[in-house]
Amino acid sequence: GDEEVKMPSGWQDQGRETTVRDQLLVKVAGFLSKQTSQDEAVEAICAAADKQYKADVEAGLVPVVKGEDGEERAEEFSKEALKEALNTSLAQYTLNPKDATAVGVATELKTEAPAGLPEKLMQLYRDGKFDWLLLNVMVNKSIWCPTQIEDLDAPSAYECGRDIRARVYRVLLES
Repeated sequence: GDEEVKMPSGWQDQGRETTVRDQLLVKVAGFLSKQTSQDEAVEAICAAADKQYKADVEAGLVPVVKGEDGEERAEEFSKEALKEALNTSLAQYTLNPKDATAVGVATELKTEAPAGLPEKLMQLYRDGKFDWLLLNVMVNKSIWCPTQIEDLDAPSAYECGRDIRARVYRVLLES
């Protein structure tokens, strides 16, 4: 419809004019938020598109295309084709439960540490609060220090931290 789109609060704080694209995104998001499931949203989109197409045909606003026979006619709209296209697109964003368990909270990593990996530590890692380099030490017993430019005639920058790294590794690996 042609109803006015109310932009979210703070939109103007970004210091730019609201575009038609911005309004369309907000309008579609508002429309979809009224649906209770993905299937219901697809059906609602298809019904709204079909209604709009019929109104456009009646108003003579449907684009004219040349058919295979060279004759000009109104561009066809298929509710079923739209539904298939939407479902195909949505399938690309659907997470397979097998993939989800491979990376989710059911992840089990084997470690050389006798105590294993406590769940609290794994949750910290999942939350981005435990460095992956330290987790790599626990799981693979190795670490690759980040590359940096050094003076080849001077001791390595990593040499000064060797003792503290050894102590951290002992704590992590409980040896």
